[in-house]
Amino acid sequence: MRLRLLRLLTIVLMSTALAQGGEAVGTLKGVVHDVNGAVVPGVRVIIQSWKSDMKNTGRVTYTIESALLTDSKGEFSSPLESGRYDIFVSYPILLPKAKRVKIEANRETRVDFELKDDPQIAGRVY
Repeated sequence: MRLRLLRLLTIVLMSTALAQGGEAVGTLKGVVHDVNGAVVPGVRVIIQSWKSDMKNTGRVTYTIESALLTDSKGEFSSPLESGRYDIFVSYPILLPKAKRVKIEANRETRVDFELKDDPQIAGRVY
């Protein structure tokens, strides 16, 4: 019985230490709507981090952190480590858009998008 209790206590303490030692996390939230104010479900949202090491290597490293779709209310949400991110949104008949954001630990960052009709597609009948 003591051995089981000791094992359980060890697991709990290790879990707590890992949680405290992890990266600081914030949340990115937003909504996508069109120029008429209607929400747009099913928009592709790509969240890409970038880290500059110009001093040492002269390079910028890009990593896709998350790829998701807006829900039925046009909303998206993703937990992210503190840092800088580029957010890309796209939908087949609308012009894509991008924004750069900074995510801070334990904070919610809101980034909303308004997408316009793609003039090359608008008005076409398929």
